[in-house]
Amino acid sequence: MAVLTLATLAGCGDVAHEMPTVTGAFGKNAKITLPKAGPPGHTVQTLIHGDGDLVRTGDVVDIQYSAVTWPGGQSLGSSFGQGNPIAINAAPTQAKGLQESLVGKRVGSRVMIVLPQTGQDETGAPTTTTAVFVIDIMDIAFKGISGAVTPPGPGLPSVTGRSGEEPIIAIPSAAPPKKLVVSPIVTGSGAVVKAGDQIVVQYVGNIWEGNRPFDSSWSNGSPASFVIGKGQIIPGWDKGLVGQRVGSRVLLVIPPADGYGKDGNPQAGIAGTDTLVFVVDILGIMPKS
Repeated sequence: MAVLTLATLAGCGDVAHEMPTVTGAFGKNAKITLPKAGPPGHTVQTLIHGDGDLVRTGDVVDIQYSAVTWPGGQSLGSSFGQGNPIAINAAPTQAKGLQESLVGKRVGSRVMIVLPQTGQDETGAPTTTTAVFVIDIMDIAFKGISGAVTPPGPGLPSVTGRSGEEPIIAIPSAAPPKKLVVSPIVTGSGAVVKAGDQIVVQYVGNIWEGNRPFDSSWSNGSPASFVIGKGQIIPGWDKGLVGQRVGSRVLLVIPPADGYGKDGNPQAGIAGTDTLVFVVDILGIMPKS
């Protein structure tokens, strides 16, 4: 599953302005021709209206894309002709303004998104450039999580946030539990996860001590995929996710013994005494080849 990564993006609002022209059939290479005038702010236009399923917040969509700078027209990359589509979240992420612009569109649509991008030059001074993305929505790979919410029990972290978006974890001031805690927040109705399945998930991970975030597939811009129950990831995930159903959101509180052990994970800033807190959305199971 490929990942589309982008710089931090800024800008909002639709503005009446001369826009680029785009040629090429849906699913084929999109040629972008820029006007002489400079770019507007954040602008979204649907160039081809598809009639497929409606994209909702939290869905994982398969796309093809092409992108250029405006002005200049320098390529920022293209997936057309490169093989499989790219899977991205249709929800606010670090690429704010891009992926959430796909929400409310239908499969089969071609969408043009003009996005100002903030950055820094070699001296550290702030800069603003603009990118033009043409995105073909090829399919909905996995539906986002939705359903009745069961709050975690007393003494456990609370989990909030709008359906389909990255959850927000609030950790209590109490000491963490000493044993693995598995608390389904939303119980799905899909297939049961079995050992050896390659699952597709969205997740966010915090360290209990200090409520410090250390990893998030949401912020990375794409779901993650793991083989579960076979010792390829930390024991807390293997123990906690096998037996859950697709469509579930699960809170995992993982003591060091079921996490990274006494050595921790220094690269991620995790000490050998840290308790880990994950919220995991189980989106699907990859077909076996």
